[in-house]
Amino acid sequence: NLAGAVERTLAIRRQICAPDLMALISRAHTIPVLPDNLARLFALLGTPNVAIAEVADAIAADLGLTAQILKLVNTAFFATPADISDVAQAVELLGFELIRSIAVLTGSFQSFQRAGVDLQALLRLTRRSESIAIAAQRIARLDGLSPEEVDHCQSAGLLAHVGSLMLFANWPGEMYCVQQELDRAGGGIIAAERRHFEAAHPEIGAGLLRLWGFNDAIVEAVLHHHAPSAAGARDRIGPLAVVHAAQRLVKPGAAEMLLGGGRPTDLDMDFLAACGAAERLAEWARLCLQDDPP
Repeated sequence: NLAGAVERTLAIRRQICAPDLMALISRAHTIPVLPDNLARLFALLGTPNVAIAEVADAIAADLGLTAQILKLVNTAFFATPADISDVAQAVELLGFELIRSIAVLTGSFQSFQRAGVDLQALLRLTRRSESIAIAAQRIARLDGLSPEEVDHCQSAGLLAHVGSLMLFANWPGEMYCVQQELDRAGGGIIAAERRHFEAAHPEIGAGLLRLWGFNDAIVEAVLHHHAPSAAGARDRIGPLAVVHAAQRLVKPGAAEMLLGGGRPTDLDMDFLAACGAAERLAEWARLCLQDDPP
């Protein structure tokens, strides 16, 4: 309802404007700034009744973005009958919301690469983001979410770790210490990041997405993708539940563990049970193990 939507919007703003987060961002020496051509694409995507051909022309001006879009549209989960090499056809199939998300990820990657960030770390995060997006899109379609919500799921999945990109770009030494700490003592990435930075990648990423004008459903799914209960209980499956489950189930061995009767420890089962997702986990896990789309 309207009151609930307003409250969620206010809650998101409170969290991404928290003093600890603002202090961390103010210390950053590298914040991803979209290149001029991607900024123009963003403006174009926000124009009412913009033509697909116009968007395709703007994309074609950036070879890196063109490559990323054609790569994604030709992955198995779109089940295209033949390889697509026409940008306009790719735009029509992907939709403007996902195009916007790919532009952000590509622009962030380019920005951080120019700043001298470890390329392998960037590639690992980008590949993981793509895996989450694919899983989230498959789950959302399987469960009959609306086309708009499917777009939100795959966009939030693709952008779930844009905050991690920023941490690696600005504090690579500290992030190395975080990883060493996790390898040595275990525990969760969120707690480890907060011990080192007093903030973690979900709220950092959500703050950036808010700055870039993404809608609340995507911002919220990124903000709470590790701990959705913090957003409040839901009575139906939506983008937050889907992205939370997807980001866990794509981890190596997680889907197999669940199907074998185990339970990944960092799934928020209270939240998933309240919205009806807990009973869907086994089917979602099987879906994440498939090579081909359903």
